[in-house]
Amino acid sequence: MTAADKNPVPSLPLTPAQRRLWALAQLRPNDPFFSIPFAVEIDGPLNEAALGRALDELVRRHPALRTRIGHDDGYGEPVQRTAPPAGVPSLAPRATSVSESEATAVAAEFAAQPFDVDGGGLLRVRLLRLDDTGHRLLVAVHHLVFDGASLALFVSELAVLYETFASDGERPTGLPEPVDYGAYLAARTVRDQADRPENLRYWTERLAGAPELVELPLTRLRRPGAGHGGGRRTAVIPREVVEPLRRLARKRRCSLYMVLKAATDVVLGGYGTTDVLTGAAVSGRDTVESAGIIGYLTRPVVLRADLSDDPTFDELLGRVRADLLDALDHADLPFDDVMDTLGVRRDAGHHPVYQVTYTHQPAAPVHRAGRVVFRAEELRLPTMKTDLSIDTVERADGALFALVDHRTDLLDAAAADLLLTRLRTVLERVAADPAARASALRRPSDEERRRLLGEWGAPAAVAASREPSQTVSALLAERAAATPEAIAVTAGPDSWTHRRLDAAATALAARLRDLKVGPEVPVGVCAPHSFALVAAHLAVWKAGGLCVPLDAALPAFQLRLAIADAGLDTVLADPDAAALLDHTQVRVVELDDHAWPFDPATTGIGTTSDPAGPRNAALLLRTAGATGEPLEVVVEHRQLVSRLRWACRRLPADALAAMVPLGSPDASGAVVELFAPLAAGGRLVLPPGRPADAPERSPGEADPCGAVLSPAQLAEPPEGVDRHAVTHAVTVGEPVAAAQVRAARRHGLREIHQLYTAAETAGPCLGGPLDLDGEQDTTRPETAPLGAPADAAVHVLGRDGELVSPGVVGELHIGGAAVTRGYLGRPGLTADRFRPDPFASEPGSRLFNTGDLARHTPDGRLEFVARAEEWVRVPGGARVALPDVRAALLDHPDVAHAAVAAQLDGAGDALLYAAAEPRLGAALDVEALRRHLAERLPDHARPARLELLTRLPSLPGGRLDRAALVTAIEKATEQRAVAGQTADRSPGQTPAPPTDATEALVAAAWEEVLGRPVGPDTGFFDAGGNSLLLIRLRDRLRAASGRRVEAADLFRHPTVRAMSALLAAPPAADPPAESGGSDRGRARRGALSGRARARTTPTHRRTR
Repeated sequence: MTAADKNPVPSLPLTPAQRRLWALAQLRPNDPFFSIPFAVEIDGPLNEAALGRALDELVRRHPALRTRIGHDDGYGEPVQRTAPPAGVPSLAPRATSVSESEATAVAAEFAAQPFDVDGGGLLRVRLLRLDDTGHRLLVAVHHLVFDGASLALFVSELAVLYETFASDGERPTGLPEPVDYGAYLAARTVRDQADRPENLRYWTERLAGAPELVELPLTRLRRPGAGHGGGRRTAVIPREVVEPLRRLARKRRCSLYMVLKAATDVVLGGYGTTDVLTGAAVSGRDTVESAGIIGYLTRPVVLRADLSDDPTFDELLGRVRADLLDALDHADLPFDDVMDTLGVRRDAGHHPVYQVTYTHQPAAPVHRAGRVVFRAEELRLPTMKTDLSIDTVERADGALFALVDHRTDLLDAAAADLLLTRLRTVLERVAADPAARASALRRPSDEERRRLLGEWGAPAAVAASREPSQTVSALLAERAAATPEAIAVTAGPDSWTHRRLDAAATALAARLRDLKVGPEVPVGVCAPHSFALVAAHLAVWKAGGLCVPLDAALPAFQLRLAIADAGLDTVLADPDAAALLDHTQVRVVELDDHAWPFDPATTGIGTTSDPAGPRNAALLLRTAGATGEPLEVVVEHRQLVSRLRWACRRLPADALAAMVPLGSPDASGAVVELFAPLAAGGRLVLPPGRPADAPERSPGEADPCGAVLSPAQLAEPPEGVDRHAVTHAVTVGEPVAAAQVRAARRHGLREIHQLYTAAETAGPCLGGPLDLDGEQDTTRPETAPLGAPADAAVHVLGRDGELVSPGVVGELHIGGAAVTRGYLGRPGLTADRFRPDPFASEPGSRLFNTGDLARHTPDGRLEFVARAEEWVRVPGGARVALPDVRAALLDHPDVAHAAVAAQLDGAGDALLYAAAEPRLGAALDVEALRRHLAERLPDHARPARLELLTRLPSLPGGRLDRAALVTAIEKATEQRAVAGQTADRSPGQTPAPPTDATEALVAAAWEEVLGRPVGPDTGFFDAGGNSLLLIRLRDRLRAASGRRVEAADLFRHPTVRAMSALLAAPPAADPPAESGGSDRGRARRGALSGRARARTTPTHRRTR
């Protein structure tokens, strides 16, 4: 008696792999991501009746195709029930006539239809008629009862059965008797249970220390609750590339799969992960008995490749081969037990162990059945199981068909295309040199290198540019001579023309020359924004000296330190600043706006020759090192002139026509705000301040002007500045966040031009306009792209100093005319940060390492990722860019400023500390901010400590004081704990009583599912929960609350307190009932609700 004729067992427990699959399906209801849809192309004159009989016989032969998932009682484990052959309706399809285009649309709709895994059928078919000799049979089976090997068996047996019935036969020949599917699964489960301790030991050891997330070229950030919609990109790897790989496989006693898998690891390792985990599936048919079974026998395994030592491809291939063979020996991977043992965090947004799968398939066989040919092709699902799936399929002509399926909410099509290009490049290089190291295999292709060194990194204007032959004083004197009567500087009702400004500077320069000031002699300038400040800068340059701006707002002791660091003997200072320099050794020359007599009838533009040359020092800018220590950067005339010329060409003319200087005169932004307007023929509008009781003017009343602002000042201009007066902004500092762009739009800014500046590059080295009319045209909408090179060479390099490919994160380096001399008195640090430029043709050229991480998009735009110290690994091994966390905080409408820092724990992982500064008058609390972040950041990227501060701590130069920030956050946390405003998250303590009826309802459901009471802030999985128990909890909460709670909601609200807040919130409109749901599935849900309402006390306990 065969399996098809036996009476089936009423119910059979799901295998561990099936239980996990069923639980995952519950997390994404109405999603077909675990369907296996395919099309059987039928060429030739089709006998539809014979096809119908063949399908029915297939179902009779294979019990898995007659199986549904049910429950023995409302809250029990899911079980599989196999209907007897006589109880299954005929599958014989009626053909629907369609055109080719209609067939494509019908197939897509067919593949997208989900199954009801709670009682519904798990197999469906549809027949399309294209013409008299062309048909397409659409088949979809749920993965719970089907796998890839089943597909091949299905089509081969269908062809044999069709040929038999089309020729009026009754009994097919050549097909083995089917195996009893249920008995086989039961026997294999017994064997697996016996092997479980050894498999648990192996996989726990094998996956220990593995990163939680593989680093991918994400073009959008992970967000909780994001969709899993999928896209597909394809490419062909030609035969001439594949054949050497086949020979390599034979020579190394490997399969082609192993060679291709190793090449895939090389590509993935290029994105920053040297510990590459990929999911793979083994057929699970390792016996003669199982070879002919249709069903879910596949065993998912995890393959792990170590590229940390930059192995040769031969070495990596050996590792891949050994890893795969070991995985085959331990093919039963107990996922939940391994994750519990290793403490792996569950997150509904991604697979907890691997996010990438790789498969390799042989060419699809062609089956002939009389005059008809059967050929199967998988249909693409609209949603993804993982973030990325890489597949290679052999073709009959010896080539490979490569496919990349990707989550469209994480990667765009361009990124997927680029990954395919990288894979082909690596395969070509492996074929040529299997001894090459991984780093060499993934270097940019010749075409990529041409773009990186050419149009993307060093535009033609840069390559053709010559070193400036002017000094700054000559450049500004040239402009003054062209328009001597034009206004150069205004302050309220007062103004100076270019003629008057030049006269004052010339007079002061003569005095400086009398004091022996000349080339390379430093002279300090210390004054607030005033006519005298501008004249003093010009005077030092006219005298040939090195201008050292000093921030008059610094405390006296810091001002003296700055003077000592710069080695100053002479300081030009206004009376207030001069008083701070009493009892010092420096010579003070007092400045006064009215100290220089001026007669416009007799005063001409100064024409004295420049004592200094283009390579002499012109300006000393101050910056902060990695630890906050001040550093002085020596800027030569040629670099300063280069920056000013670029600014005059590229910055908005309206911004330079009238610029309000607001920043510190010793910062890199001063190059733009103080001197670019003068070089462009515009004027400086000195900020007079606005009385506190003066009404703010409306946008129409304010005189338009530009200003150099930090991104934070886009929403809140500095005190005393009429926000409606600033209509054009030039931003410096950190990249602009999307929330700041929106704030600027609300406040009436007409234009924003973002600059990437550094003291070491004499100011701007990248820049471009931002789009105020819509969302930024960028793959990372949280921050704007950095813009185009500003007459500078821009390169993104890896740790080995080589160019990295587009999409790969590397360190940003600046070369060309922007690179300054280096740090004053710090030759060692200068040599470390300013390296020889290997890409420049001019001898002696250098590259400055900015310490920032960036990457090129496929179309050549440059995206900022983070400072090197801000791209951190959090517990679990995932990478987090602190600017992304900060951008999420700034996205809250009541947050004015935000900062994020990282502290290393004992294991070397980073714990995130974040603080927000509320807007004036905003009613904001920490828990509301946590809920805001929970909607925008995945769990691993949420701060461990989050507090509200009245003001964020900063260093004297305005840079964030990270050490003080951490201290302030810890102090604020302690203060809230004393006030009883923080939740006690420490384990092992008696749970606090529920605070309201909703929390009591949720706590009771938890206790019933887990078998013990749990505190309000303990995570469900931390308390011993797993995916199956989460489904039970969902059912109980649905029944007890009458709310449509989804399992994914519980993943995102994993504590009693968080779940209570979810249920207490006003319900959203309930989604429509599940499409495709069976009467049995709906009846079960009704029974669940009724049983839960009838129960008054918890009686069920967790069972193992």
